[in-house]
Amino acid sequence: MKDEMKNQIQNLIIKHCSTIAREAEAIRLCLDCFDQDVTSATDMLENAIQHAHKIKGSSGSLGFPDISAAAACLERQFRIVHLSEEEMGLSERIQIQAYYAILEQLVSNATPEASTLYDYKLPANAPR
Repeated sequence: MKDEMKNQIQNLIIKHCSTIAREAEAIRLCLDCFDQDVTSATDMLENAIQHAHKIKGSSGSLGFPDISAAAACLERQFRIVHLSEEEMGLSERIQIQAYYAILEQLVSNATPEASTLYDYKLPANAPR
Protein backbone atom coordinates (compact mmCIF):
# COMPACT_ATOMS: atom_id res chain seq x y z
CA MET A 1 0.00 0.00 0.00
CA LYS A 2 2.83 2.41 0.87
CA ASP A 3 4.53 1.79 -2.47
CA GLU A 4 1.24 2.32 -4.30
CA MET A 5 0.65 5.56 -2.41
CA LYS A 6 4.18 6.75 -3.14
CA ASN A 7 3.71 5.93 -6.85
CA GLN A 8 0.46 7.89 -6.92
CA ILE A 9 2.14 10.91 -5.34
CA GLN A 10 5.04 10.70 -7.78
CA ASN A 11 2.64 10.47 -10.72
CA LEU A 12 0.80 13.57 -9.49
CA ILE A 13 4.10 15.42 -9.24
CA ILE A 14 5.14 14.34 -12.74
CA LYS A 15 1.80 15.54 -14.13
CA HIS A 16 2.13 18.76 -12.16
CA CYS A 17 5.40 19.68 -13.89
CA SER A 18 3.68 19.71 -17.27
CA THR A 19 0.57 21.39 -15.90
CA ILE A 20 2.49 24.34 -14.43
CA ALA A 21 4.36 24.74 -17.73
CA ARG A 22 0.99 25.12 -19.50
CA GLU A 23 -0.27 27.52 -16.83
CA ALA A 24 2.89 29.65 -17.12
CA GLU A 25 2.46 29.71 -20.90
CA ALA A 26 -1.14 30.87 -20.42
CA ILE A 27 0.14 33.73 -18.26
CA ARG A 28 2.63 34.67 -20.97
CA LEU A 29 -0.20 34.79 -23.52
CA CYS A 30 -2.14 37.08 -21.18
CA LEU A 31 0.89 39.34 -20.88
CA ASP A 32 1.19 39.48 -24.65
CA CYS A 33 -2.45 40.58 -24.88
CA PHE A 34 -1.87 43.48 -22.48
CA ASP A 35 0.34 45.08 -25.11
CA GLN A 36 -1.98 44.40 -28.03
CA ASP A 37 -5.53 45.08 -26.85
CA VAL A 38 -6.24 47.50 -24.02
CA THR A 39 -10.00 46.83 -24.22
CA SER A 40 -9.57 43.22 -23.10
CA ALA A 41 -6.87 44.01 -20.50
CA THR A 42 -9.27 43.50 -17.58
CA ASP A 43 -10.27 40.05 -18.82
CA MET A 44 -6.65 39.12 -19.45
CA LEU A 45 -5.69 40.37 -15.99
CA GLU A 46 -8.39 38.22 -14.39
CA ASN A 47 -7.20 35.20 -16.40
CA ALA A 48 -3.59 35.85 -15.41
CA ILE A 49 -4.62 36.06 -11.75
CA GLN A 50 -6.39 32.71 -12.02
CA HIS A 51 -3.42 31.00 -13.68
CA ALA A 52 -0.95 32.41 -11.14
CA HIS A 53 -3.26 31.37 -8.30
CA LYS A 54 -3.45 27.80 -9.65
CA ILE A 55 0.34 27.57 -9.89
CA LYS A 56 0.72 29.01 -6.39
CA GLY A 57 -1.67 26.58 -4.73
CA SER A 58 -0.83 23.40 -6.56
CA SER A 59 2.93 23.96 -6.38
CA GLY A 60 2.73 24.61 -2.66
CA SER A 61 0.73 21.44 -2.14
CA LEU A 62 3.01 19.28 -4.25
CA GLY A 63 6.38 20.27 -2.82
CA PHE A 64 7.55 23.18 -4.97
CA PRO A 65 7.70 26.04 -2.44
CA ASP A 66 9.90 28.31 -4.60
CA ILE A 67 7.50 28.09 -7.53
CA SER A 68 4.58 28.67 -5.19
CA ALA A 69 6.25 31.78 -3.73
CA ALA A 70 7.10 33.18 -7.17
CA ALA A 71 3.53 32.62 -8.37
CA ALA A 72 2.22 34.31 -5.20
CA CYS A 73 4.34 37.41 -5.92
CA LEU A 74 3.08 37.52 -9.49
CA GLU A 75 -0.53 37.00 -8.42
CA ARG A 76 -0.21 39.76 -5.83
CA GLN A 77 1.15 42.18 -8.44
CA PHE A 78 -1.66 41.30 -10.86
CA ARG A 79 -4.22 41.92 -8.09
CA ILE A 80 -2.69 45.30 -7.22
CA VAL A 81 -3.01 46.39 -10.84
CA HIS A 82 -6.51 44.94 -11.10
CA LEU A 83 -7.73 46.72 -7.97
CA SER A 84 -6.25 50.06 -9.03
CA GLU A 85 -8.78 50.25 -11.90
CA GLU A 86 -6.28 52.33 -13.83
CA GLU A 87 -4.47 51.41 -17.01
CA MET A 88 -1.31 49.45 -16.31
CA GLY A 89 1.65 51.81 -16.28
CA LEU A 90 5.21 51.16 -17.35
CA SER A 91 6.47 50.51 -13.80
CA GLU A 92 3.72 47.93 -13.21
CA ARG A 93 4.52 46.24 -16.53
CA ILE A 94 8.20 46.08 -15.63
CA GLN A 95 7.45 44.58 -12.20
CA ILE A 96 5.06 42.03 -13.66
CA GLN A 97 7.55 41.07 -16.37
CA ALA A 98 10.27 40.64 -13.73
CA TYR A 99 8.07 38.45 -11.53
CA TYR A 100 7.00 36.45 -14.56
CA ALA A 101 10.63 35.93 -15.65
CA ILE A 102 11.43 34.47 -12.22
CA LEU A 103 8.39 32.18 -12.34
CA GLU A 104 9.13 31.11 -15.90
CA GLN A 105 12.72 30.24 -14.99
CA LEU A 106 11.65 28.18 -11.98
CA VAL A 107 8.94 26.37 -13.95
CA SER A 108 11.25 25.60 -16.86
CA ASN A 109 13.79 24.07 -14.46
CA ALA A 110 11.20 22.13 -12.44
CA THR A 111 11.65 18.39 -12.39
CA PRO A 112 9.59 15.86 -10.46
CA GLU A 113 12.66 14.94 -8.39
CA ALA A 114 12.96 18.58 -7.25
CA SER A 115 9.69 18.27 -5.34
CA THR A 116 10.10 17.93 -1.59
CA LEU A 117 7.51 15.15 -1.77
CA TYR A 118 8.97 13.08 -4.60
CA ASP A 119 11.18 10.89 -2.42
CA TYR A 120 9.28 11.52 0.78
CA LYS A 121 9.54 8.64 3.21
CA LEU A 122 6.08 7.74 4.40
CA PRO A 123 5.80 7.30 8.17
CA ALA A 124 6.07 3.81 9.53
CA ASN A 125 2.46 3.98 10.71
CA ALA A 126 1.16 4.87 7.22
CA PRO A 127 -1.48 2.49 5.82
CA ARG A 128 0.03 -0.58 4.26
